[in-house]
Amino acid sequence: TALDFARLKETAQTLQNSAASLHQAAAGLNDEATTAIVNRLYLRLARVLAEVLGARVYVFHTHLLSVGELLRRTGQRAGERLKAATAGFGSGTRIAGCLEQLLATARGQVGRARTLLLFSDGYDSDPPEQLAVQLTRLRARGTRIVWLHPGAGPPESRAVAGCVGLIDRFVRADNVASLQRLAEVLP
Repeated sequence: TALDFARLKETAQTLQNSAASLHQAAAGLNDEATTAIVNRLYLRLARVLAEVLGARVYVFHTHLLSVGELLRRTGQRAGERLKAATAGFGSGTRIAGCLEQLLATARGQVGRARTLLLFSDGYDSDPPEQLAVQLTRLRARGTRIVWLHPGAGPPESRAVAGCVGLIDRFVRADNVASLQRLAEVLP
C-alpha cells in the first residue's frame, strides 16, 4: 500500500547507511569474509521488509527456518537467537529442498498476488533440475519470483541457468545503488 511504501522510504536511509558500512567493510576481504558481510546485509534488508511491509522471512541453507519474528525483536538476546538460528547460513545451501519445504508448510503464504524474494548467489547443493521443479510449482500458484543476488549479472550456477524463464526478475543487491533500485521490484 502507499502507506507501506512511505514507511519503507523512511527507513531506506538507515538501510543504505548499513549497506554502505557493510560494503566498505567488505573491500579487500577474501570471498568467505565478503560472503559473511553480504549475508549480514541481506539479513538487515530482510529485517526492514519484515518491519515495514510485514513480510514473512525465512532463512534457508540445509533447511528452511522462519526468522521473521526474530527479526522484528530488538536487543542482545534477540540478536543472539538470530545468530544461533542462522548458523551455517551461506554454506551447503539446498535451495530446491527449502522451496519444497516452503510449499509444503506455508501454503497460504505463496500464491496469487504474492512475490517471493529469493536472496541467494544461486549455488544449490540439490540436483540442478530440482530447482526448476520447485520454481514451476511456485509459478503454477501464481507467485511472482524475484531473485536478489550479490553479482553484476544473474547467478551463474547450473541450477539457476536452467530456471531463467521461471524467474520474473534478477536484481543485484549488494551495494547502496542496487538497494535504491529495489523499490522498483517490490509488490
